[in-house]
Amino acid sequence: MIRKTVLVLTVIALAGLSCIAIPSTADAAIQSSIVMPSPNGGTVANELRAVSCLSTSWCFAVGTADNGSGPRTLTEMWNGASWSVVSSPNPSPGTTFARFNSVSCVSTNWCVAVGYYTEVSNGPRTLTEMWNGASWSVVAGPVPGSLNDELRSVSCVSTSFCIAVGTTQIGGPTDSLIEMWDGATWSIMSHSNPAFMGDDELRSVSCVSTSFCTAVGFSWFGAGNQTLVEKWDGSSWSIPPSPNASVVDDKLMGVSCISASWCVAVGQTFNGNTALVEHWDGTSWTITAAPNPGIAALLSVSCTSPSSCVADGFVAVSFLVYKELVMAWDGNTWVIVPNPTAAGLGPSLNSTSCVSVSWCVAVGSVYGPSGTETLVESLTGPEPEPPTTTTSAASDPVAPAFTG
Repeated sequence: MIRKTVLVLTVIALAGLSCIAIPSTADAAIQSSIVMPSPNGGTVANELRAVSCLSTSWCFAVGTADNGSGPRTLTEMWNGASWSVVSSPNPSPGTTFARFNSVSCVSTNWCVAVGYYTEVSNGPRTLTEMWNGASWSVVAGPVPGSLNDELRSVSCVSTSFCIAVGTTQIGGPTDSLIEMWDGATWSIMSHSNPAFMGDDELRSVSCVSTSFCTAVGFSWFGAGNQTLVEKWDGSSWSIPPSPNASVVDDKLMGVSCISASWCVAVGQTFNGNTALVEHWDGTSWTITAAPNPGIAALLSVSCTSPSSCVADGFVAVSFLVYKELVMAWDGNTWVIVPNPTAAGLGPSLNSTSCVSVSWCVAVGSVYGPSGTETLVESLTGPEPEPPTTTTSAASDPVAPAFTG
């Protein structure tokens, strides 16, 4: 059975579900999806959990692979023609489990990947590795908790400023965790936690500058989860109000910002157990109407402009049977993008990265003949009309704000 990134809360409700019809339109720039061949780093289980692209000819995807001795980190590179596995080191000789959850690249010579690892004598610890253009290396980080630490997402705006978020547990409930890279070291950032006496989790972060980042997740308030947003203004973190579509259980799983006054966050709501989309306009968060494909969750979103975003995740098509889900935003509406069902059982997409209005990559996993295998899809659409005025040639591509 495939281990889902998000637990669909009312899976029991699927017992009487035979099939869900998924409507789609082709109004958004991204209109189609094809499966890209991708290698597996392990012989037993493989999963790609995040991707960061700088151009149509350069991406890094990260996750985990298992050869039978336990999961280890997995990194793969796209060179414009094919995907290939790139070696990444284990955090320590005693590593029993290691997984990357997120990656952020600012150039082909500099990326950060984060996740967690365990040892025989220790519980989960945060994991950070950096890419220098030739190889990955482990970077030491703080140990915030004594029981359970995990980094879920990272967003970098330069080689001297990154924010990573996740969870930490010292004793009792899980608390949200925020760390900052200043070009030399990682340090834990002070921030507020919600007033609820329950678990708090940050699942995604997006930074557009050293003075604006947004992190999203969820907080347990006693009867279920409610959305959680934290905002960095260059000097401190604060918790702006974020709406919920239900009073029982809502989660935000991915966020992408293109400016301090424009962000999109995605996740899942208990109200129909379907996709949840929220928008930040610089002042407040509001729920944005999105298609209801059935029991579904959006895990990631990537925006290149206020009129171009792509979100991905999974949708139930029958009892305990899932397929990948892609939605696109054209500036006015969200639509479902037709995509092929990958060969195998239960394909799911965990992350997407867009470099233009007409080209994105989404990654995840699918259960195949030899176990869980990597899944990569290319999301494309028509090229925009050329400008009517003469412009200078574009410089080297700039890294998208993130990843999710």
